[in-house]
Amino acid sequence: GTPVNPDQFVTDLAAALTEVVSDPAKARQMGEAGRLRAHHVGEGGAGIIEDAVRRFLAEGGAPGPGLVGTPSASERPPTIDQGVTPELYLGSARGLGSIAGAGPVNVDERVRRADRGATGRNLVRLTGAFLGADEWVQAEIGSRLEVDFRARDVYVTARAGTSGSILEVLVNGAALPPARRGRDVVDGPRGTTITRLEGDDLRHLITGPLVADDRLTMTVRGAPARFYALTFGG
Repeated sequence: GTPVNPDQFVTDLAAALTEVVSDPAKARQMGEAGRLRAHHVGEGGAGIIEDAVRRFLAEGGAPGPGLVGTPSASERPPTIDQGVTPELYLGSARGLGSIAGAGPVNVDERVRRADRGATGRNLVRLTGAFLGADEWVQAEIGSRLEVDFRARDVYVTARAGTSGSILEVLVNGAALPPARRGRDVVDGPRGTTITRLEGDDLRHLITGPLVADDRLTMTVRGAPARFYALTFGG
């Protein structure tokens, strides 16, 4: 937001920064006394960040539960050795290395794929009927995209068909339990979990308390859908 008094805000910020820079010992003390209360890695997550900010403001500066300076495992940001899955592009232009089996679907090519036998983390497996393009792959009704990944949060960038599309979303072969559902996943018919696409969408599919190894399965219902990328965060 915009400061109520911009000039005073600039003056106070400059004074605080000058104080920290001019006193390394105090800066170190402040850093060690600090506490990580929330973190997010990857695209999307605006709603999650906004919710966290509102919660912290409501607390009025309280340090929150736990020991100051010793964040729990769930509060620590991911490190390089956690190996969070990188963004996976699904179009032919940048999909090499992201798609299992025969690789990306070529531009204007209509194919039937069955990549279920392909293995390996960070490779999207295609099963069903698909149409290729530079920036996306279109999955026809009943077709499936599946990937083994390492992350806490998963997002998909996709475009709905003309009549709207529904994605049935599974984690590890089952409907998502409430604690694992991203912000855009809701209950569907017959015990399923789904997300609805309307136009171009970034949808938050999966979340959880920690970075973990899981399997995402998306099956297209209702109308064909175009998939641009999968994004993963810690």
